[in-house]
Amino acid sequence: MTASFKRDLKLRGLLEDYKDSERYNECIEYIDFELNHLEIHDLDNYLLNLFNKNIFDLPNKNNSSIAYILGITNQKPSCKITTKGGTSPDIDTDFAHNKRELVLNYLKNKYNEGFSHIGTFSISQGRGLFKDICRIMEVPFSTSNQLAKLIPESAFYESVEHSLSSSSELKALYDSDSLVKEIVDMAREMEGCIKSLGIHAAGVILSDEPVYKYVPLFSSKDMPVTQFDAHTVEDVGFLKIDVLGLQTLSVIHQAFDFIKQNKNIDLNMENIPLDDIATYKVFSSKNTLGIFQMEAQMMTEYASKCNPKSIMEISNIISLVRPGSGPLLETAK
Repeated sequence: MTASFKRDLKLRGLLEDYKDSERYNECIEYIDFELNHLEIHDLDNYLLNLFNKNIFDLPNKNNSSIAYILGITNQKPSCKITTKGGTSPDIDTDFAHNKRELVLNYLKNKYNEGFSHIGTFSISQGRGLFKDICRIMEVPFSTSNQLAKLIPESAFYESVEHSLSSSSELKALYDSDSLVKEIVDMAREMEGCIKSLGIHAAGVILSDEPVYKYVPLFSSKDMPVTQFDAHTVEDVGFLKIDVLGLQTLSVIHQAFDFIKQNKNIDLNMENIPLDDIATYKVFSSKNTLGIFQMEAQMMTEYASKCNPKSIMEISNIISLVRPGSGPLLETAK
């Protein structure tokens, strides 16, 4: 990305929106940070491709200034640096669940051999590994179940050695029962082996060239799927895109249609008011059943205690519970 293009990006709508804001200088810092991050990791073309392919109106989950400037999202960023950098950006694209297949078919038809789903691997480990071995050896179910229960819950993703050292009863049986010893020794050999292939729930990759030039593929229900997992695909140089189908978006669009039919009011994602006091009172009253990402008991408790009065405060509450909240929790301390 050239310096002139960087300047062009900075001069677009975002600066006009924030030039009178107290956070103006912070926005400048954030734009530079994001541009440098994209350039260092050679990811600038990803956003440009979205722009050039007229992919707009995406949610701004990553608080991206660049996506907003390019018109990829209409949701303004908060202009707060919320990441230390060093990792590739994860851009999720949410669609109404009943439209997701249409989107995937469109991508497949548009990119042809440059489109592929991403494969996943199921690894032999933990209690499941012991049960599989017992089934292969035709060990009675009662014995298999009893042995599996000796594997500590905390050791589900740990090694067989960890299980032996964590469970004194398992260690005693290993030393005294030849069948248990055979099962455990076999588990040592099979641990970490790929058990089965699957398909990533949402991840796809797009390329200007056939994907098979760079990664091996297999076919599942006439769909191309990589034989590499998401991390390896990214190491090869592809950028994973998550095409997610959300029931909540379908409900929202149905609500828009209902309001239009009964109240003759046109609503969309861009003109929903974000300062409605009655709406925020719902979060404080613990009446969040049916609200996306706010139904869990912990979410409900946090919301009632924090008494949110802005969309950013609600975002912070969700971030406290969802993965990736480490830096925010450290700040809170």
